[in-house]
Parts: sequence; C-alpha cells; structure tokens
Amino acid sequence: MKNIFLTAIIQIIASITFAQNNIGIGTNTPDASAMLDVSSTNKGLLPPRMTTAQRNAIASPAKGLLVYDTGLNALYHYNGTVWAAVGGVTSPFSLPYTGTISTPSVAFSVSNTGGGEAIAATKSGATNAAVHGRAEGSLGIGVKGTITQPTGYGVYGTNPTGTAVNGTVTGLGSALKGEATNPLAEALLVNGNLRLYGGNTNPTEGAVLTSINAQGSAFWIARPKVAFRLKGISFNRRLFYDNVASRVFFQQEDYDLGGNSEPTSDDGVAYTSGTFIAPVNGIYAFDYSFGIETSITPFTNAELNLIKIPAGSVEEIVDTNEFINSYEFSSENGIRWYPVTKLLLKGSAQLQLKANDMVFLRFEPTFSLTGTACAARYEEDVNFFSGRLVVPE
Repeated sequence: MKNIFLTAIIQIIASITFAQNNIGIGTNTPDASAMLDVSSTNKGLLPPRMTTAQRNAIASPAKGLLVYDTGLNALYHYNGTVWAAVGGVTSPFSLPYTGTISTPSVAFSVSNTGGGEAIAATKSGATNAAVHGRAEGSLGIGVKGTITQPTGYGVYGTNPTGTAVNGTVTGLGSALKGEATNPLAEALLVNGNLRLYGGNTNPTEGAVLTSINAQGSAFWIARPKVAFRLKGISFNRRLFYDNVASRVFFQQEDYDLGGNSEPTSDDGVAYTSGTFIAPVNGIYAFDYSFGIETSITPFTNAELNLIKIPAGSVEEIVDTNEFINSYEFSSENGIRWYPVTKLLLKGSAQLQLKANDMVFLRFEPTFSLTGTACAARYEEDVNFFSGRLVVPE
C-alpha cells in the first residue's frame, strides 16, 4: 500500500515538472521569457572556470557555450567559429568603455612583438581627437611614447587636413616634450608645415625665432626687412665748394625694402633726401663710395664723413674718409688734354642705432685756391650709399 502511494506522489511531481515551461531558482515566479531564472540578492552565477589551454581543449564546443578564462580574466563564448571575449571579438572591453583604478603600476599595457602598431586609433569627423591623454598630476604626462630601436617614432600622428599632434597644458608643465639622448637622434621631427604661436611667442611676419633665457624658451623677435641702396648724384646738387661741408644727395634708388630712405629730387627740398632713418633699434651695416673731380686746382684736403643724428639730439661724425692732393691728367686717344684731380673715397661701418636715428653722407673739400669748386663724378657705380639691418634688438 505504501509503495502504491509513493509511486503516485512521484508521478504527480513529475507531471508538474514536465508541464512547467521554465524553472526558477530562488524564485517561485520565474520570468516567462527565461528557461532558467536564477534570483538572488547576495549571490551570483558562476560559470565553469578554466585556463586558456583547457578552454581551447573543449571538443566540439557548442555555439554559445560560456566559460570564464582564468588566464585572461575574461568571460568567453564560442561564436561558432572561434572563442571570443564577451563584449568584443578579441577584447574583454565593451564600447563605450570607462574604467577607473588606483594602482602604482601601469593601469593599461599593450605589447605587440610583431610588425604592427601596439595601439591604433582612428577618429572620423571634424572635431575631437583619435587619442586623448590627460595627466592631472603635477609631474604627470598626458601621452608618452618611447622608441628604443634605431628607427621609428615615439609618438606619431598623421592628419591629411587637420592637426597631426596636439598638446595642451593648463598648468606649468609642457604641452609637448621630445627627448633624444642619442646625439644622432631627433627630439622632434616635422615633415610638413610648422607653426608656432600663442602664449608669449609673439609671432609676426618676418620675425626670427630665438632663445630668450638659459632654459631655451623661444620668442619671435620682429625683424623687419630693412635694406636700401642709393646711387648717382643729383644734378642740382653736384657742385661742392671750398671749405663748405655739404650733404651728399643721390639721384636714384636701386631698392628700399623698408621704405626708410629717399633719393633726392632735383629741387632738393626734402630734408631726408639721401638720408636713412632707422625704423627699429638694432645694429646696422653701411657701405658707401663717393667720387669727385676738378680741373682747376688740386685738393689740399677732402673729407667724406658718415654722419649720425640721434633722434632729438645733435649730429655725430661716426666714420671719416680723408684724401689729400691726388693729381692726374685726363687723356683721350693717348693725348693729354688737361690736368684733372680725381677723388674716390670709400668706407663701411656698423652702427648701433635707435629708432628714428638718421644717417647720411657729408663731403667737405679744401683747395689751395680759395673759392674753388669741384663736381661729383657721374658714374653710378662710383657714387652709392647702401645699408641694412644686421641684428634687431
């Protein structure tokens, strides 16, 4: 009788079990969409755990089979072809991924012993970056690249239309740092256009990049294009008189890059005609030549002076060429026609000038016969005055 009753109870339980469409563990009301519903507030679901070798040794794994790889510390599933980490084909991370960790060692490390990149990032679109590194510590580094091979790049960036490498710093650090300990290596290699601006660099057209301190901080120093050459003597200012110091006025202008000198006009009105006016403080170099002749009487003496007039001050003689009693005959076809004295005075000087300082030439002849006059020679290559800015301050 007891056996009949026990058999009946088993048949009833079996009928209930086979009739149920899903099973609940920890719950009496399993979700209708789940064949197995495990419910707990203090325990989890633990899949089979094994090494990578053990996982790969599973014979004919079913598509969707789940195991936890203890070597790679990731949950893997078989996708019908290969074992893949849950969340990606070959990565244990799902995208987008954000992680935080506090560790004295490397938080994320990737090593590639083959010929490809260890990390490759591609960003489509007009803004934002493919790789963005941010360091908030006082000695931290946003992005650091190290190359130990004879060739290659520690950090390499390419962008056909935008910025290849961009560094930003809001503290006292360096936005971008390149360091090469091998004297044959390059700390920074740029293939293409290079632009330095912002901060205290003070970029301006024609400026020269130079160091402003012992730490190598760079600064754009304005270097205007300053160069001129005047030649030929003004016809109306060609005569020079005994014991009279006269400014040398030039007729033509070969070039004047900065617009800082003027050739004289025949009316000789402009005070700056034949005069150079320094546009900025700096060191300037000048070259000059002056030829003159007379057929009346030889010179007793003659001086060609380079004159500087500091802005708001009195003039200074900064260079002097002196010529005494040169006498020769002018001849034509081997026949001596008349005696003539010819002078050719040349000089060069480097001057430290302030902005608006003026520089010009002045000639003073002395004759044995009082009141005698002489004339400047017409050859353009004989009479010229040129100058240029060498070093701006």
